[in-house]
Amino acid sequence: MKDPVRDIELIKTFATAVVVWVVVMGYWALTDVQQAVTLTMVMAGINLAGAYFQNRQTTPLSQPRDTDGVPLSRPGDVPANKQMAEIQGEAIEMNESGVL
Repeated sequence: MKDPVRDIELIKTFATAVVVWVVVMGYWALTDVQQAVTLTMVMAGINLAGAYFQNRQTTPLSQPRDTDGVPLSRPGDVPANKQMAEIQGEAIEMNESGVL
């Protein structure tokens, strides 16, 4: 999956549409209360399954790892915050000096 969040949301939307269509077309003879409860439970199941698979397909931001379990950040790497602070410092210097 190139874009797992989008793909799983599309699957969830399609599954929801199929369930609603089946109920609305009368293939399940349900009372209004049974229909509401059934749709709620089915939608909850679809959303829980989607959230589970979405979580399995995306990289957590707290401790990113590749598919082999190797951390994506290595010891000794310069943190992005330090790099951003340096860039911002250079931008401030340029603004104050009137170069731009």
